[in-house]
Amino acid sequence: MSTDLEETGSPPGPEPPRRVRRGRVAFGVVVVVAASLVAWIVGRQKDDPVEVVEDFFAAIVDRDLDAALGYIDPSGGGVPYGEEAAFLHPDAIGDGWRLLDAKLLDGLPASVEVTIGDSASDTTGVVELRDDNAEGVWKMVHPFATVEPPTTAFTYFAANGRRIDWHDLYRNTAPSRIDNRWALLPGRYSFYDGASTMDLAPGAEVSVPAPTVTLTPEALATVQSATEAKLRDCATFAVAQPDNCPFGARAVLVGDNDDAALLAIRDVLWEFVEPPVLTVGGELAANAPLGLTVTVTDPGMIRLSATGDNAAGEVRFTAECAVDARFIRVSLPPDGVPQVLFTRETNGLGTPGQAADTCRYKGEA
Repeated sequence: MSTDLEETGSPPGPEPPRRVRRGRVAFGVVVVVAASLVAWIVGRQKDDPVEVVEDFFAAIVDRDLDAALGYIDPSGGGVPYGEEAAFLHPDAIGDGWRLLDAKLLDGLPASVEVTIGDSASDTTGVVELRDDNAEGVWKMVHPFATVEPPTTAFTYFAANGRRIDWHDLYRNTAPSRIDNRWALLPGRYSFYDGASTMDLAPGAEVSVPAPTVTLTPEALATVQSATEAKLRDCATFAVAQPDNCPFGARAVLVGDNDDAALLAIRDVLWEFVEPPVLTVGGELAANAPLGLTVTVTDPGMIRLSATGDNAAGEVRFTAECAVDARFIRVSLPPDGVPQVLFTRETNGLGTPGQAADTCRYKGEA
C-alpha cells in the first residue's frame, strides 16, 4: 500500500500554496505600485500654481516661517538673508487678515493674482512661479514686499511684534554699505505700535511714514536731567571748545560790542552754574545726526575762567556762556527712555561743522 502510494504520488502538500502566495505577493506589489503611481499623478495634478500660493499664505497665517519659505524658488533670487531679512520672523507676522482670492493669470511664466486683507479693506498683487525642471513642482519668485523705514528720531524700526535697534542690526556694517530696506512677507503690518497700518501684497514697495512724536512730562524730565548730567561732564574738559559740547569759546565777545573779542583762549576752567531749561519738539532736527529738535527757553549758564588776547595784550577774564540747543539731539530707543546726544551740526557736505561758540565777557578789555 505504501509502495503504491509512493508510485502514484503523495497527496497535495504545501508546494502549490507557496506558488499561490508568490502570485498573490506579486499581485500585491503591482497593486501598491499602481496605487503609488496614481497618487503621484494626482499629487502632480494638485501641485498647480494657485494651490502653491494658497499653501504659502496658509503657512504665513499659521506663522510657520519654515514652511512658507519652503515655497520660494532658490534660483529666482531665493530667500533674502542678512540685514535685509531682519523682519522675516514669526513675531513680525500680523493678525486680522487672510488670503481673499487667488487666480491664475494667462501667459508664461505662471503668474497668480492674489488679494489679501479683510472685509473692510484689501490689496492686490501678483506672484510669479516657476517649474524649472518641468516636473510639476512650482516655486514662487520673490513674493515679498519691500519697506523703507522713515527718517525719524527713533533709533529702531518696529513692525508688528518685532523691533530692532539700528545699532544692533548694523553694528558690523560699514556706513557706506547700509541699505535700510527690508523684505517682509505679505500680510498686514502695524508700524511703530500702530502709528501706521497697511496691508502689503507681494511685490509692494512702500516707504513707512514717520510717526508723530509727543514726549510725556516724564520723558521731558528725563531729557532735562540727562542734559544736565552731560553738561557737567563737558565742564570737566580744560579746553576752550569741548568736543561735541553745546558751549565753547573760540572767540569771547566783550561787553555789548560784537566786534570786540578775546582770542587765543587758554588756561581754561569751566564751571557748571545753572542748567538750561529745554523743550523738545515733535519734528526732526534739520541737520544730521537725526534726532528731535531741542529748544532752550532759558540758556542756563556755564562760567568760563580763562586767558585771552586782544589788541592791548593778554587778559585774564571770567565770562558767562550759554548753552546752544543746536548741538543737542533727542532720540528714542526701543525702551522708550529718551536719549540725549551732544553733537556738532553738519555743514552742507554732511561733515561736522564748527564747534560751539557761546561766551561773552561782560567786563572791559
